[in-house]
This record gives sequence, C-alpha cells and structure tokens, in this order.
Amino acid sequence: MKGFTPLEKLKISTSGPARVVNPSASTTGFTLIETIIYVALFALLMSGVVVSIHPLFSGIERMNERIMVENEVAVVSRTITSLIPQAQFVSVPSSGGSGDTLTLTTYSLPPQITYSFKVEGGAVVASVFGSPWTNLTASRVHFDSMSVSHVAASGGVPAYIELSYVVDGETFGPIRSYLTN
Repeated sequence: MKGFTPLEKLKISTSGPARVVNPSASTTGFTLIETIIYVALFALLMSGVVVSIHPLFSGIERMNERIMVENEVAVVSRTITSLIPQAQFVSVPSSGGSGDTLTLTTYSLPPQITYSFKVEGGAVVASVFGSPWTNLTASRVHFDSMSVSHVAASGGVPAYIELSYVVDGETFGPIRSYLTN
C-alpha cells in the first residue's frame, strides 16, 4: 500500500510523551514561513535595484536625444559654412547687418550660383537659383530660429558670417565662417 509505513520502521520515543517519528521525513528543508520571508526580501532587493537603474536608462535616452540634436546642427552648419568661403557676394544680410536669412552667391564654376537658407516650419530650408525651398534637416529635430550676422572686415580681420540656431529652445552657436573672396 502506498503511503503506509509498517510498524517495524517506526521509531517510538521512550523518553517523554509518546511520539511517532518517521525516519524518511526530511528535517533539513525550509519551512513555509522562511520561504515567504526569503521571497519577500528578494523582491525588496530587486525593487531597489530597479529603482536605482531606472535613472541610468532615462539619462541615456536624454543623452541620445542631445547627440541627435547636436549632429543635426553640425550637418546644417557644415552645409552652410562650406559655401561661405566660396562666396563672392553676400546679399542678405548686408555687410554689418543681421537677420534670419542668408543669401550668398558663388562663382566657383562659370555660372554663378545663388544659395538662400532660412528656418521655415521647424526646419532649415535651402533654395538654389530661386528654386522651391528644400529641407536640409530631418523631422526629428525642430529648429525654432536661425540668426545670421554679416560682420564687415576691420582691423586686419576679414569679413565673416556668424550663424546661431535655436533648436528645441536651446541656442547653438555662434558658428563663425570667414569670407575669403
């Protein structure tokens, strides 16, 4: 019969009150209360770990967003500033002036090429030869404004264009590029 312990295998204690002891029963395991306490302590420890790691992950997310914005500003700035040294003429803003649009003309090849840049609808846009405006930026980043200053040559310092951007409420710049022609 299953579950039946024959009498000869039972040990009967002769000291104290009569008790029947089952020799096959293990006395080395954990009780239910001990197990519940260990599980509760483990859960408390793990919640502390999760609470301490969460700021790390949110910090990484903010850092990735910051890097994306800085990369977008760098791409736009390199695109514009690569043309400034080649410019033969800057019409907007005029020398000594400032504004939110940059228009310059290059003569690097036989035909003259006129480029215009401004912020429109949260993006930096460009126009070549008066063509329709084309986005230079990705839609992930919102450009609030662009400031352009045309500083005249003085005291041995050549004329230069200074660009600043406001992206998602944060100012980037000024970025200076000298006119060499």
